[in-house]
Amino acid sequence: MGPGGGRARQGPAWVWGVAVLPSLLALAAAWPLASGESDMGLSLGPLGGFIALSVLVDVRLKALGLTPEGWLGLRLPLSLGLGALTLAAALL
Repeated sequence: MGPGGGRARQGPAWVWGVAVLPSLLALAAAWPLASGESDMGLSLGPLGGFIALSVLVDVRLKALGLTPEGWLGLRLPLSLGLGALTLAAALL
């Protein structure tokens, strides 16, 4: 049973791997800072790119019918905006 009392929808197996991928990519992007590098751009640059590219997963999930109505309309500007701002911060 799903959280709402109904049956949980079965999705493709790759969704489980993609669900943890952002955390692993953020950890990899933070590695230069954790290892003593003082240039934040080395961490923020890849992180901004990963955030912006996360929209590709949302597009695929929408195509499979695994997102609620309006999901992509919300995620697209938020992910692209946050990704662009993070990339801009990397350049400062």
